[in-house]
Amino acid sequence: MKTLGFYVLTFVLLLAITGCGGGGGNNNPNPIVNNGEVKLTINLPQPATRGIADVAKIRITVKANLATLLTDEFDYTAGSSVTRMLLLNPGTVVLTVEALRSNGEVEFTGTSEPIIIVANQTTELSITLQPPAADVNVDVNIHGDLGVPKIEFTYVPPYGVPSDTVLKGKVSGILPGTAKVMIWIKVSGSWWVKPYWNNMFTQIASNGTWACQTYTGGYDYNATEMRAYLVTNDYNSGNMPPDPPTDQVLAMVSVTR
Repeated sequence: MKTLGFYVLTFVLLLAITGCGGGGGNNNPNPIVNNGEVKLTINLPQPATRGIADVAKIRITVKANLATLLTDEFDYTAGSSVTRMLLLNPGTVVLTVEALRSNGEVEFTGTSEPIIIVANQTTELSITLQPPAADVNVDVNIHGDLGVPKIEFTYVPPYGVPSDTVLKGKVSGILPGTAKVMIWIKVSGSWWVKPYWNNMFTQIASNGTWACQTYTGGYDYNATEMRAYLVTNDYNSGNMPPDPPTDQVLAMVSVTR
């Protein structure tokens, strides 16, 4: 009986320590990350357009800060539009769609402006494909004959509105793919890079536009000053906003709210 009592007491103690029904702590080392969804409508040229009959596949490429996040390639049969659903991590991305021949050559193409993916939300996007631009020879330097590099705001979100915090702008005077945008905001006297310290650059679309989510926590929507810097791809970031112009910081624009 003493032995039986010992085992009963041990079992009760174990229940008290571990709990019942799996109600203990979450020991999953890989927590689930909430994705955002993109409903992409791809508009192709009319069936009578030259070259449309040669299209065999559609390829979708998703990039953030010039890094490829996703490539989705599928067969194309017919139709003037195609709808595709994509699951993406939250952040600012640019989508490029290509209509390919059977040999892999690009027959039609189109690129979106920067869009912001929000967790657990669906973003609807439409891209219309066109014949690719003819190949041209360009100068290897960052300016070429495009003039002085410039960055400007096209939309500044209002002060103190958490639901409207996407800063938008455009750049000029650079060759596509040679530069990126860096956003700093000033909140309660301190500077913060956006959208995140581990993701501090915003990609520029092929048409020169960009967009950055400036509210990623705390009281970011109460930022009193916003700065946008146009920097080269090899720019070495620091802990404070840089002072242009330098070899790596090409231009800047700021606004006080």
